[in-house]
Amino acid sequence: MFSLEPEEWYPYQEISDYFRPIYIKKVIPRKTGKNLLGLELTTKHGLERLELRVLLRTEYQLVAAQGGETIVIIHQVGFKWLQRHCSALLSENPLSHEPRYDSDVAFYLDNVFETRINQTVFDSFRDEHIFFRFDDHIFQSDHYKVAQASKLPLVVEAENLSLFWKKAKDRVEFYLPKRPDKEIDIAFEIKVSEDDILIAWALRFDGYKYDDKYKQAVDSANLLKSDTIPEEPLIRMTHFFLLQRYLHKWGGEFEPGHGECWRLFRTLFLLIANEAVPLPYRFSDRYESWLHNFEPLTNECVALIRSLHKGLDYDDKATEKTLPPKWYSQHKDYEIILRSL
Repeated sequence: MFSLEPEEWYPYQEISDYFRPIYIKKVIPRKTGKNLLGLELTTKHGLERLELRVLLRTEYQLVAAQGGETIVIIHQVGFKWLQRHCSALLSENPLSHEPRYDSDVAFYLDNVFETRINQTVFDSFRDEHIFFRFDDHIFQSDHYKVAQASKLPLVVEAENLSLFWKKAKDRVEFYLPKRPDKEIDIAFEIKVSEDDILIAWALRFDGYKYDDKYKQAVDSANLLKSDTIPEEPLIRMTHFFLLQRYLHKWGGEFEPGHGECWRLFRTLFLLIANEAVPLPYRFSDRYESWLHNFEPLTNECVALIRSLHKGLDYDDKATEKTLPPKWYSQHKDYEIILRSL
């Protein structure tokens, strides 16, 4: 059932076609048995009190009577509701052109009305670090993700990591103004797998396009035999790209993780991770995804792969039936990366 929570924004609609967003500071159930409810609202003009008699409460809204004749409806607030019923507010305070999500509504209204949500919570915050944790594995889909701050009522939704950082920083600076005696560090706790990293780096580069143009220069089979890695960065990237295609799609899915193919694959990654991809060879959407989600994590990703690479006892004669070292099996799936803004 829908219920009102203190320290939250809600749309307020009277049947007489009066609309406004309200910030509920306090909810006071009147224990009279008559469905009476008191609300304390924070407005630009100070504290406002409302006395309501609840008529109907569904899963999504509350309908109540105020006074003798006015019927009001309160439900979850959203940008569509603001655009439909509070166009003057949006005209005076234009929205940004970035994608907008439910968690952005409260931040927008707090800025417009100069409120500070849960001010008591923010005033009592004394830590020097704010950690944002994601509600799921951030790299599993192209849909937007949600990050929740630890110990603070801050939620950020965005399409990629670059936007997360910008939005998180904006919110922290708004709700926690800088203090001369304390610098607050903001970090994201991110779950990332080895495959996430290697695939993202490989597919930012269109190896097919380069391979078609310079076919004689790229011979991965010969590279495995000679174990001599070429110096040209684009040729290295093409080998890395073609190995990724083989290991994850075209027949090499069962190659042992401590065998020669994976040894070469990780070696090439460490050599090309910081190399720029020329514009003609950028793999369109894949490059953009890498740029906004992985490029800011380059140092952390390189450190993770280097640690895994150094920790493995490789066996170039290993086959798909050869069990990998126990250490590899335990560590290859997910690692946690903390990234400070």
